[in-house]
Amino acid sequence: MRFKILILLGVLSLLASAQSVTQTEAYRRWTQLPSDTLIAMGSEFAELQNKPDSGLICFTIAASRYKPEMSKQEKRSCAQGYIGKWFVYFFCYFDHSQAFENLLHAQEITQSIGEGVGRVYLNFGCTYQTLSEQSGDLRPDSLALGAGTHDIEFDNVINMNSYLYGYVDKPFRTYVYDMTFDTADETPHAAMLMTPAVDFGRHYVDKLTCQAQAQVTLLNAGTEPLQVLGFEGDGTFDGIMPEQAADYGQELAVTLTFETAQLGEHNGQVVIKTNAGDFTVDCTAMTEALTTDYSPIVEEGEFSFNTSADHPFIVEENTAYSSTAYIDFTGKVRSWLDAEFVVPAGCQATLAWSALNSSEDWFNFMGSLSFNDGTRITIDDTVVKEFCGEADASSGNFSDAELTFAPGRHKVRFLYEKMLEQPKGDDRVVVSELALHMTGNSAVQSVSANAQVVKTEVYSVAGHRLSQPQQGVNIVRETLSDGTQRTTKILVK
Repeated sequence: MRFKILILLGVLSLLASAQSVTQTEAYRRWTQLPSDTLIAMGSEFAELQNKPDSGLICFTIAASRYKPEMSKQEKRSCAQGYIGKWFVYFFCYFDHSQAFENLLHAQEITQSIGEGVGRVYLNFGCTYQTLSEQSGDLRPDSLALGAGTHDIEFDNVINMNSYLYGYVDKPFRTYVYDMTFDTADETPHAAMLMTPAVDFGRHYVDKLTCQAQAQVTLLNAGTEPLQVLGFEGDGTFDGIMPEQAADYGQELAVTLTFETAQLGEHNGQVVIKTNAGDFTVDCTAMTEALTTDYSPIVEEGEFSFNTSADHPFIVEENTAYSSTAYIDFTGKVRSWLDAEFVVPAGCQATLAWSALNSSEDWFNFMGSLSFNDGTRITIDDTVVKEFCGEADASSGNFSDAELTFAPGRHKVRFLYEKMLEQPKGDDRVVVSELALHMTGNSAVQSVSANAQVVKTEVYSVAGHRLSQPQQGVNIVRETLSDGTQRTTKILVK
């Protein structure tokens, strides 16, 4: 197994013309340019001008020219095009799947010409490291190696870009440290916990209990498949049995769950019981009372709401909209509103709503549409439809089957995502006229029509539990005999 570490110094200084042209005109003109020029323009667009769409066009034109019979220089430019596409997809669009696919193409070309492979390995490493940090994996450099001879190679390579002329007045070095190599007798069952702690984040609690999920990773170091046998939690934190096992040297993703009706900070542990032993994960989460009243958008039925803590939905008259319009940001902004509901036994429900998306339109490149800013609507944690531009995102765009629900707890999420710093339209999604129509056993059509209050709790706006209401705004949470909850605000003068 080989590891290559590359320090890359690249400076591109070719400025692109700042003309306002359509995508078709730009494509026609740019197809006539040399590949090296396209690579420089793409870097300028993507890295300096924050125009990933234009950068992707330049990189795609250069990469698509690849042919096996090309010269080494021409193949090198094609590889740089694929690496450029990786950059745009990974750092601008956050499309890890497309980014990885383009790196594979770049790897194939660089291996065929015998140079530039180190740069590709560096980008693979950047990809894995970033995904590892986002998932909370604290040991991305741990590997399980089987019996045999393994070669670990550390290379320090300086790749001077062809556009740079001059010299570097300081040495470049790679430092390798804290490297350990542990050996053990082969055993059928052995594993390592790669994610010893998870933070479920900050959530709001409304009428129903708060539910959230997070993933941890186990690495199988045993010769037999690694299997999860069960979980031990405190009721607030628990786990879901994975459907598959992990073979030797492979990772096993395990989903942990968080559910509570209580407010405040939550700390606990989940013991994952496996055929290789028990592994304990430390868990944390924060819950607060939902102080925004989203009931004005409801026309029929009972809903429990939740919204993104960083960019919550805003209520105005009988509408709710994402708090995304023309805000300053870096990276990606996600503003969402969850509407959850319970369909009682013996009933069936149909869901309806009105919604309008106003954003940048779909990016159309050679007939292929890609999502920029816009709305994603998920039902029970599955993305069902996406909307860009000036688009009606109402329930009329969905099939009857997608909007019909059997008994149980269900959730629809209205998610507005923005990636462009120069958005168009209103730069938001507006939701209204939310309606849940029940059919079946009329005696239980209302989730809490005949339920009695069995517990009353009072909280401050900050989420601290109070023994009795205090002066100012108080949050009163009532638990009903059917298990549901309702929350109201009261003002004590």
